[in-house]
Amino acid sequence: MMRVPLVVEVAAVVIGALSGGIHAVGRKADAIGTFSLALATGVGGGIVRDLLIGADPPTALRVPAYLPGVALAALLALMFASWIARANRVLDVLDAVLLGLWTVMGADKAMAYELPLPSVIFLGVVTATGGGVLRDLLSGSTPASFHKGELYVTAAFIAAIVYAALAQTTSLSPWFVRLAAIATAAAIRLAALRWRITAPEPFDLPRWWQQRRRS
Repeated sequence: MMRVPLVVEVAAVVIGALSGGIHAVGRKADAIGTFSLALATGVGGGIVRDLLIGADPPTALRVPAYLPGVALAALLALMFASWIARANRVLDVLDAVLLGLWTVMGADKAMAYELPLPSVIFLGVVTATGGGVLRDLLSGSTPASFHKGELYVTAAFIAAIVYAALAQTTSLSPWFVRLAAIATAAAIRLAALRWRITAPEPFDLPRWWQQRRRS
């Protein structure tokens, strides 16, 4: 499998870390807290993926540009958070594309380790969403992924399925497969934000059946 270019990986880390830094500034964190949340958001999902795979050491520690990129993002958040936060629509688009990109990066690595299809999908989702979960846990709040809201984890899950299905069952170019997965995640996420699409709530089938029988 071809690797995502390093410059794209670093850009993904910086953008993810920037969102974590803005989140930290919004919660009145100091410089260390801002860097910590930027680090968790930018590379947390990838570190969790590498730990699960058994990659030693994790990519975030092996690639020299990752941690400086996180530090740069934290610095930008500390100095320009109010300006950056105003670009809501641009940030939403970047976040949607980033969701797909991280999904692909996680699934790519799982494929490189020749893991089975369910593991490829699982690690794609973990890589895409793990950083946000770690950020929320470190900031003392329930992870946003666990709240009812516009599709996020679901978008990564469907994109990971698209990636795995195309990679395993077709002879398409690896780059086409990647772009298809990224486009899928971005389209679902942006559509969910636009039309307030959420995942279905739990459905208690026995209770529904009892109510039907009583009526």
